[in-house]
Amino acid sequence: MMRKGHKAWNKGYTKDEFPQLSNAGRKKGCSTWIKGNHHTQETKDKIAVARIGMEFTKSHKKKIGGSIRELWKNPKYAIMAMTNSTKTNKTARPNEPEKKVIRILKSLSSNIKYVGDGTYWISGMNPDFVNEENKQIIEVFGCYWHCCKKCRYPNKDRQRQNDSSRISKFKALGYSVFVIWEHDLKERNTIAQRIQRFVS
Repeated sequence: MMRKGHKAWNKGYTKDEFPQLSNAGRKKGCSTWIKGNHHTQETKDKIAVARIGMEFTKSHKKKIGGSIRELWKNPKYAIMAMTNSTKTNKTARPNEPEKKVIRILKSLSSNIKYVGDGTYWISGMNPDFVNEENKQIIEVFGCYWHCCKKCRYPNKDRQRQNDSSRISKFKALGYSVFVIWEHDLKERNTIAQRIQRFVS
């Protein structure tokens, strides 16, 4: 059941725009049937018992993951998914490291603005901070999520490849990119000086 104030993620889009989702279409009248019929408690109990111990196979997980990655390659889908995500989960942005960078940028009176809430896009990618006029981008990498080598977090090749590819794409479009790692923010004065050199 959709929560009040939320809209379907695919509203306004056609199957031609996202062909990967065309197989998930319901038969005509299915939604009406669901709205008009509810499971009895006995049926709900049977479903709950049947689900115990159910797990996806590795091949199934791989297939699902591949389908999702293909969807995210479509810039229009990426923008739509990220925009909807940030709208429905407003507490997720900005995170603590980003808040620290925001405070530093304010103290430096910098023209770089926080746009990690989905308000600015570059070829289907949403940077954390951008100065559009000077084509400058600041990306803030959390040590855990971006597999920081210095902090010895587990290596996830795909994540590191994605980060490297993302930065390369920004640079190919003429942007200069400055990456700030979460651990860098422990030395506020040092990172403030590095940011000042980058933006000046």
